Amino acid sequence: MRGRPFFFAASAVAWHSMCSPDSRRGDIPPSPLPMNLRPPLLLLLFLLSAALTALLCHALVNSDHRHSQWADVVTDLGECGRGKYLRRCHYAHFAEIARRESRPAAERLFRAMALSARVQERSCATAIRHLGGRYTPPCEVMLFDADTDTNLDKSIALEQGSLTPSAHHRISHALERENRYAARLLVWAASSDTEHLRLLKACRHPRTTDTLALHYLICPECGHVFESRPTRFCCPYCLTSERRFTRI
Repeated sequence: MRGRPFFFAASAVAWHSMCSPDSRRGDIPPSPLPMNLRPPLLLLLFLLSAALTALLCHALVNSDHRHSQWADVVTDLGECGRGKYLRRCHYAHFAEIARRESRPAAERLFRAMALSARVQERSCATAIRHLGGRYTPPCEVMLFDADTDTNLDKSIALEQGSLTPSAHHRISHALERENRYAARLLVWAASSDTEHLRLLKACRHPRTTDTLALHYLICPECGHVFESRPTRFCCPYCLTSERRFTRI
């Protein structure tokens, strides 16, 4: 809407410069255009300005309509993204503590889950922008120092807390709005939480040291964490080639 006064003002200036008495007296150099071409040119300028103004109004209306249409889906994606941000910060902090305590298995797992949360947070933020919203991560994250076993227990409780009916409601909500893009991201996030919970329990109470993964593979598209032992040619969730996986 800001562009409309500019276009009309430009048309008025052009008309004034061509038709003012000063220009006819010779104070201003005469226009090189013949007189019979001036009215069609002015009409063309007026039509162009009107068309550009209409296009601008249409874009603004569509933007507002798109944002209002997906406002609830954007809210769900924002909650998911902020939850992933908090876990990313905690897991990166826990990985550093595990490194200081010489707990390589726990350190690898925490770093893998931190990277997974980072990928999924970035996916949620991108989806929010595509849907006309704005993503804002939490301003502050409180981190506490504890031993690795305590951090594993906290992480298990954190992942269990994320597997609430609200996560499934967000997925159903996106499907009801026929937004498969958002639903796919929310499904990836929920399934990753389930896998993280299993990996955390296995690391907290390993049956033998042989059961701990030597390294983890993280999909750069959906953020799923895979143990190194299974041979995979692509991610079963998003079909990303295994060659693109990040190894930790």
